[in-house]
Amino acid sequence: MSNVTTRCPNCRKAYKVPEAQLGHKARCKNCSHKFTVVVAAEETASPRPASDEGSGGALVDSAESPAQSPASAGSRARHTFTPVARSRGTDPLMDAVKSFFRAIDRLLRRLVGDENDILRYFLWAVLPLLLGAAVWTMLALSPLPASQSARDESKPTPTGTYVPIASASKPPRPTGYVVQPGESATKPTSAAPQVADSATVPPRPTGSAVKTPPPPQDHPKEIAVDLGDGVKLRMILIPAGEFLMGSPDSDKDAFDGEHPQHRVRITKPFYLGKYPVTQEQWQAVMGNNPSYFKGPKNPVEQVSWDDCQEFLKKLNAKLGSLHPGNLPEGAGEFRLPTEAQWEYACRAGSTTRYCFGDDESTLGDYAWYNANSGSTTHPVGEKKPNAWGLCDMHGNVWQWCRDWYGGYADSGTDDPTGPATGSYRVLRGGGWSGGAGFCRSAGRGGYSPVIRCRDLGFRVSRVPAE
Repeated sequence: MSNVTTRCPNCRKAYKVPEAQLGHKARCKNCSHKFTVVVAAEETASPRPASDEGSGGALVDSAESPAQSPASAGSRARHTFTPVARSRGTDPLMDAVKSFFRAIDRLLRRLVGDENDILRYFLWAVLPLLLGAAVWTMLALSPLPASQSARDESKPTPTGTYVPIASASKPPRPTGYVVQPGESATKPTSAAPQVADSATVPPRPTGSAVKTPPPPQDHPKEIAVDLGDGVKLRMILIPAGEFLMGSPDSDKDAFDGEHPQHRVRITKPFYLGKYPVTQEQWQAVMGNNPSYFKGPKNPVEQVSWDDCQEFLKKLNAKLGSLHPGNLPEGAGEFRLPTEAQWEYACRAGSTTRYCFGDDESTLGDYAWYNANSGSTTHPVGEKKPNAWGLCDMHGNVWQWCRDWYGGYADSGTDDPTGPATGSYRVLRGGGWSGGAGFCRSAGRGGYSPVIRCRDLGFRVSRVPAE
């Protein structure tokens, strides 16, 4: 029985088949297209020798495709074709791409059948969207990459943790400004900041005190706010006073954003959480627990700045004002501390690198950081408090502040609140993943208000009613 030449009508691949297979269905090995075997037009019109086949290449010898009986030819037609080798060169990259898509097409044909073209075309359209969504989900759920500062390369930060920004000139992704309750969306008018010359403000000796009057007699030194189910939010009264904010030029671990060191005055006393907000306190107010490291007394983490605003909103609504009546703006209201309030409370009258002095070897008595944390958070209050009774001001979790991150030149000397707008919010205190340099009293960083991370937490403040 003689052989004839046929072509796939889809990809024009030429094959040599037994004449008995004419009229039967077959599948192209090149593109998987199913077609009826007919004699190729060029062979019937003007037969040519195999060497003149052109783009189709030389036809194979008839011995490579043995003749079959008409009874069995139809059922085995797809297995009797041998593709014709092309004589011209091809692009390897393009061939790989084509092979990939052909493999996907063959898989879809096997899943939905050869005849269901509409469903197959629909899957072709949806498949890229599904793949893109899967990749986006993997990236969104994966821990954030971390890279330790070049000034602390000997203590690398574990993957998935926050690293503070070394300079205010390199902000992260911008986001919209969220107006705090009782806070104006415009920058408060105040006198130009009077920044002290860092050369004339040397660091004071260890343990030297700043001007801090005694707490007012009409405000208790410590309060316990009942959140329900026996959960208490303990707060310490911080007296008014003044201090040197920022780092001196002599601090080798200081980042550019911590200069210049300047004098700041806190004009009103305020309450500040004795500990960072814990998971049981968050659960009592919000009804959920987003933390990665579970523990009722552990600080809540994986909360963004925006999440903190929702917590404070519900906390104020749940408890109401503790002093009902006609109060000054913001009085009696729970909110995040300003950056100046946070550093003032952290220092607790000290002017040293840490609230207890300059000796880094003693930091483990006051803080959970990368040298002793075991890469996890710990229950609050297990380390020593500072002179004003505040615990975990160094380490454990970074703590959100109310301010937008910016240079100190934008801050006033009396109750500064930072820039009116910005791209990211201030973080203070260092965390379980950071080195000792990040835990300094003046250490500061920033992150987008929408970011959540395993070492980002907060503590609350409240200005008492007069």
